[in-house]
Amino acid sequence: MREQTILWNLYPWLPDLDSPAEAITRSKIIEGVTLLKEVMDLLPRLRVLVLAGRVAQRAAPEIKQHGPELSLLAMPHPSPLSICQHPDVAANIVTTLTRAASVANA
Repeated sequence: MREQTILWNLYPWLPDLDSPAEAITRSKIIEGVTLLKEVMDLLPRLRVLVLAGRVAQRAAPEIKQHGPELSLLAMPHPSPLSICQHPDVAANIVTTLTRAASVANA
């Protein structure tokens, strides 16, 4: 399955490490979606996108508009901070990724 998987950050630019952390704004999300659309266009057999975390999930309407035939699945962000918040988080991630594999191989 790994050979059929691409990991992509919705906002794929590294933050400025010399300045305080800033929130990902709506305009930054749109900027990221614009680039994601270009990546999506390079993947003609793309069937499913997993939106990991709230930032990615906020972009769902724009992503769906660009790829209405795609299955969009949402899951918590897989960072240790997210997984440690509740025992159900890890199971939710596994369930979502299993479903994504099923859709991709259908």
